[in-house]
Formats: sequence, structure tokens, C-alpha cells
Amino acid sequence: MTKNVAIYYIYRMIENDSDENRKLTQKEIVERLKSEHNIVLERKAVARAIDELAKIDDNIRKIPHGGVYMEQRTFESCELFFLLDSVYYNKQLPQKQARDMIDKLISLGLVSFRQQAQEQYKEDVVTRPKNFNLLYYLEVVNEAIRDQVKIQVKFGEESVTLCPFAMALNHGQYWLVTAPRPGNSKPAEYFPIALIDDIIVTEEKMYIPMEERLYNLRQYLNKKGSVYAELAHVVKAGIKVKNFRVESFEETFGKEYFIEGKTEHDFIAQVYCERSVIETWCIENCSYAELVYPEQMRKRIVSKLQDGLTKYGRNY
Repeated sequence: MTKNVAIYYIYRMIENDSDENRKLTQKEIVERLKSEHNIVLERKAVARAIDELAKIDDNIRKIPHGGVYMEQRTFESCELFFLLDSVYYNKQLPQKQARDMIDKLISLGLVSFRQQAQEQYKEDVVTRPKNFNLLYYLEVVNEAIRDQVKIQVKFGEESVTLCPFAMALNHGQYWLVTAPRPGNSKPAEYFPIALIDDIIVTEEKMYIPMEERLYNLRQYLNKKGSVYAELAHVVKAGIKVKNFRVESFEETFGKEYFIEGKTEHDFIAQVYCERSVIETWCIENCSYAELVYPEQMRKRIVSKLQDGLTKYGRNY
């Protein structure tokens, strides 16, 4: 039993306290086993243990008369720095949870990485809430998405039932992305997590295909700028397009759209996009594209085209 425990501690030393620039010698391992774990082991026994571990883990490198070290880990240093930054600059994570996650991520790196990261991420540079259930909310929402059930969310005194798509991060703020409620023509609705007072998973099933949920989520994530400015102008529209110009259509609206009707010569695509983008594209491509709905936007396009015809018609 003592031998097995010793092998475990030796592996942990190599994993946590060595890299190409910081190798562990057999003498150092013997001394640390005794001082830190009260285990007495001869250097020959340590050498045999290292040989056994090297057979199991290909990342363990043994240099003749030069010590032993761990060559690679699950995450490269640059990957860990990327993950650390996402936690370090996240304003939504509570103080304690952020610090715990930072410490865990730092512990996954090489010795040289840990020394640098501990200094670099020593003090917080953003203001965080002291108590906030963000991670709990993430867990609850993921559970609801997995089971395809609705959630009940409370904002102050108001309680609403929602069909969750996902949590999304935008400009340092987390948003709950859900299916639109009855009477809402938007592709999705967005609620700031910071305003949620309580969240409960219900047993009521939601019948929204995964493709539609992912599509609407992408529509949200692909936007730029202020969340409020984006959402105020996102509309659902049907556009009739000649088949031979599908590439031009997809350059603007992407390939993720719904086909509502198709003939040999044209198709009607349902898109979710900013109102101004739809109007501009339909006007610029009016020779082979026609806005089918919404009616109000169609009237605006007709009015603009008529104004243009009036101005240019004077010269003919």
C-alpha cells in the first residue's frame, strides 16, 4: 500500500511541479516524499516508480542524470491564458466563484505558467457582484434545454414562463435567449440575467425543433453592437428570389434560412435580420428579388422605389 501511495505522490509531483525548464531529480523526490508525506523510499525505488509511470503516461520524460519532467498537459499555456481571461474579465461571476475558477485553471498549467499566472491574475480589475447565482442559472437552463421543458423566471414581482434556447454573453453581460412568446414576431427574446430574481424548471414540454432553436440563437450571436439597438430592428421577413441569384442572397443573409416555397425558377426564403438590411438589399436587387412580407416594410420599399422613379423619370 505504501508503494502505491508513493507512486501516486510521485506522479503528482511530476505533473504539478515540473516542466522542460524545471526538472525533478530523484534526490528531490525522495526528500519531498519524506518531508511532505512521511514516506521513506530509496532512490532506486523512486527510479523504478518513474519508469512505471513513464510506461503509463507518454508525456513523462526522463533525462539520464538530468531528472524527470512532464512534457505536455491537457491544456497548452496559450489555451489556459484564453480561458483565464474569459473568467478574469467576466463581470457577471461573483467574487468567490471567479477566484475559485481562476485558481483551478492556473493549477492546470506548467510550473512556469503558474508562476506567471499567479502574479498576472493576482488582483481583480473588474467590479463583481458579491452574491449572484449565475452558475446555478446556467445549470438550471442547461437542464431545461436538455429535457426540452419550459422555465419560470421571476423579474421583481413579475413572473413569466419561457422556452430557453441558451445563455449568451454579449458585451460582458449574460442574456437568457428564449423562444418568442405568443404575439411576438421576433425570432427570439432576450432577458438580462442580472435582473432575474428566481428561476424554476417546470414539467411543461416545449415543442421547438433543435434546428429552429440553433438558428435563432445564431441570429442573436451573429449581431454586432448594442444588444438593445439590435433587437429593436430585427424582423422576420419573406423574400422571393430568383434561383440563379441564390449566391448573392446568401452573401447577405447567410445559408441558414427557411424555404417557405420553391418552384423551378424561384424560391421564397424566410429570414430574420435587421429591418434596414432587408430593405436596402431588396431595393438594390429589385430586378430579381421581391419582399413578400411584412406588409408594412413592403409598402416602405414600394414608396422608396416610386420616389426614385419620380426623380429619375424626369430625364426620359
